[in-house]
This record gives sequence, C-alpha cells and structure tokens, in this order.
Amino acid sequence: MSLLRCLMGIDYVQLLAGCLRLGGQKMKNKSVAIIGAGWLGLPLAQHLQAQGAQVMVTATSAEKTAQLAKRGLNSVCYQASANSMRRDDDQAAKKIFSCQVVIICIPPKIRHGLTNYPELIKDIVVNAEAPGSQVQQLILCSSTAVYNGLSGEVDETCQLNLSTDKTAILAAAEQQVLTSKVSKSQVVRLGGLIGPERHPGRFFSEDRLITNPESPINFVHRDDVIAALAYLIKHQHTLAAATVNVVAPGHPQRRQFYQRAHAVLERNPPQFSVQQDIDGKLVKPTVLLDQGFQFHHPDLLAWLENSG
Repeated sequence: MSLLRCLMGIDYVQLLAGCLRLGGQKMKNKSVAIIGAGWLGLPLAQHLQAQGAQVMVTATSAEKTAQLAKRGLNSVCYQASANSMRRDDDQAAKKIFSCQVVIICIPPKIRHGLTNYPELIKDIVVNAEAPGSQVQQLILCSSTAVYNGLSGEVDETCQLNLSTDKTAILAAAEQQVLTSKVSKSQVVRLGGLIGPERHPGRFFSEDRLITNPESPINFVHRDDVIAALAYLIKHQHTLAAATVNVVAPGHPQRRQFYQRAHAVLERNPPQFSVQQDIDGKLVKPTVLLDQGFQFHHPDLLAWLENSG
C-alpha cells in the first residue's frame, strides 16, 4: 500500500485518541523516531504525537517526506543500507539517532525475493550504537512468522525452527537488535495485521483454496499493535522481556474466521482445501497478558461483526 493512500485515509489521530491510552499518562519529553511511515508507522507516529511525544518519521523520498510534513509530522528522508555503515556526516541520521526511542517499522519483503533484511537492520543498529547516539530503547517490529515450522501453543520462550529461509532471515534480523549495545533492545513479533484497508475478507480471491481450515488464526488489529508499542515505551524501565508477541488472545479456526469475514463483506463463501497441518500453531501473547495488558480487540470474530 502506498504512503499516499495512507495519508489520504482516515484521520488516525482522531480514531485512536479515544481508545488508546497509556494509563492516563502522556509521553511528555519523550523523543521517538519511527523508521518507516507506512500502514503501521504513520498512525503509530500520529498516536504517539497526540500523547505528547516528540516524534520523527522517515520516508525514502523527498516527495513522501513532504507529504508527511503536510500532516504535521517531523520527517526526514532516510533509507537503511545493506552496507551497514556509520553515518556520522548524515544529517538525517543524526536527527533520527538523537531520539531516545527508535522503532523499526520496515517490512522484510521476503515474499518479493529480498534476503538482505538482516543487513538493513544491522545498518540501523550500527548507527544506534555509534558514539553520539542518544538511543536508549530500540524496538524492531518483527513477525510471528518466525515461529513457522512449529506446532501447538507457542510463546516467546519457544525454540525457533530455522530450517526455512524465511524463518532464518527473520531470526537473523531479530538477533541484530537483541544483541545490540543499546541499553534497551526489544523485538516485537506481530501477528497477521488487520484493520483499516486490511480486511481479512479480502485476503483471498474467491477462486483460491484456503489451506489448513482447522488451524487457528494468529492475527492482531493495528489498534492493539499501536497500543502495545506505546506500552513498551511507557514501561521501558520496568518490562524486562526482550521478545514480545503482539497477537490477539482469541484464536478462532481459519474456516470459521474467513467464512464470517467473507459474509460481512457480502462476498461468496470462501473455499477450503483439506487440512494438511494437523495441529497448526497458536501464538500466545504471554508477556503482555502477564503484564495485565488489555487488548482492544481480543475477540476478532466480534470485531468482524462491525468491520464491513
């Protein structure tokens, strides 16, 4: 999805201000840089700014930077490099890494054939660690796809299966952050993202068979991702966990979920193949639940009813 479409969409600050709170406390005097202002990064920036944080966002072109500025966001043109080099003379990098918190919201693009995601993340880490950097907290938005190859209930403590290229790439990128010298480095493993302009009733064409219909879904609404990231910032000094799953605690079966998603949009019922993966995997947000974090959309079937 293009940045322009995000900018022309719903006023996310108004949407989220009433439902996403940090325990009544705003983030005054907190500076946050968000690398990647797309479908997640843009509304995240708007929410944190509405909470009182000083927010900076990045874009990969001057045109996109100007579009973000029109939305009242402090923006710079910046692109991570696979060369993993210090950028001591890069003014944009100086602004980014003078922030106390850096959140990485760039997609790995593995499905497009790219394999350099770990190198891109390393480039950011190198600069976050450099002398003169003010970064105190570094957060990588990763994916629960890193649990691919596992079955049954899984959480942040599970040993990963790195036998596929995708899981190996994601895990290698995560390690760049988890082993960094930044005082607080965290990986947030996001479930399948749903929300505005990402309705699950449109995920599959009507002639495509949906696999493993008896397996559970591992999705999360964007509102809850934004709330969870804000929670990590607020609890920077008290939440010890380095890896955090952000996935809705409700896990209906794929058949039930996609049938309802299609019905809400008045599409033809989806078609399913025979179950192949006997157990499937169910990703638990153990760290957040143990902290007492409250999901806004814990029951995604209930969310579907008002999503059309």
